[in-house]
Amino acid sequence: RLTLPFQTNEKLWKDFSIGGFIGYGFKNEAVKYSGIAQYKFHGEKRRILNFIYTNDYRRIDYNYNNFMYRENPLVTGDEDISGSFLAFEAARKLSERKEYSLSFANEWNQDIESNIYFRSNQLFANATMPMSIGKVSAANSIQQQSATVSTRFSFEEKTYDAYMQRIYISNNMPVIYGILEYGKYQFANKTGQYGKIIGEMKQFIRFEYGQFNYIADAGIILGNVPYPMLGIPPGSESGGYSSYTFNLMNYMEYAVDKYINLHTELLLKGVIMNQIPLIKHLNLREMFSFKMSYGGLSESHASQLDYPVFMNPMTKPYMEVGAGFTNILHIFTLQSVWRLTDLHHAGVSPWGLLGCLSLSF
Repeated sequence: RLTLPFQTNEKLWKDFSIGGFIGYGFKNEAVKYSGIAQYKFHGEKRRILNFIYTNDYRRIDYNYNNFMYRENPLVTGDEDISGSFLAFEAARKLSERKEYSLSFANEWNQDIESNIYFRSNQLFANATMPMSIGKVSAANSIQQQSATVSTRFSFEEKTYDAYMQRIYISNNMPVIYGILEYGKYQFANKTGQYGKIIGEMKQFIRFEYGQFNYIADAGIILGNVPYPMLGIPPGSESGGYSSYTFNLMNYMEYAVDKYINLHTELLLKGVIMNQIPLIKHLNLREMFSFKMSYGGLSESHASQLDYPVFMNPMTKPYMEVGAGFTNILHIFTLQSVWRLTDLHHAGVSPWGLLGCLSLSF
């Protein structure tokens, strides 16, 4: 697939921007696209109105509320060419979607900002997102409408505003998100309502010998929902390493309606490697990770749609550990990761050598 992105800048309109992308897939000969319009209100505080329409594919476990992950302007939480390249295969487990989104971002003060989102999404069925009841096709799509309020709390954190985008410059203090969502859904002859309550927190703690990072989130889903709207711990099938995903968990391997996730990393400043002759000149930095996910799932959700054969409830905490190096040539991270639980699940690997780009200076 080839995709052409575009966006206007402040040289054309100071307070208004339009953009999006258009892409052509050679395998299915399909054109997919997205459009965005943004307006920035005048004033000392940041207030931006956004409208987005997207007709495209997303990975089946895409999380619309993973705002903390998408603070990094280089990531979207979705499939891209780098993941396909590292996995040595085409992107898998995608679903077609049509999405409308209207949102408003409001900065209350230096440390608190809120966003409100109104969404209308249509999720289409396919082999990796079946919509059946009793193994008989029940619908070809799910229509979902939702209203979400997200509030971000920080503590004396500096920011850099680049036109319509805000870049956060982390400090040693935590960043906290509180998220509330109310929504409804419809497919075939079924309708329903639901609610979500989510809390997220991250912190990068720097000390004399290195840095300790943690990212934690917890949530609960109220009401019975079809499985695409359950809590899905973020897996990874790309072959690359990510701080925000479980790197040896498959997409939609688990589903939960109450959960807690934890990602931790310990990065040292060459405490071990700098003691080894010759090797110390490479300036390698040791890296260790531990990730855990645990949750529960009510049997009542199964009455909405059959679960895919590759989806499982959690009977024990999922855990993985890793050890490796960062600052390889100042741009690479390489880590050996071991999966500790549920090794009998189909298609999982108990071990992987995973890498990513991680610029450091």
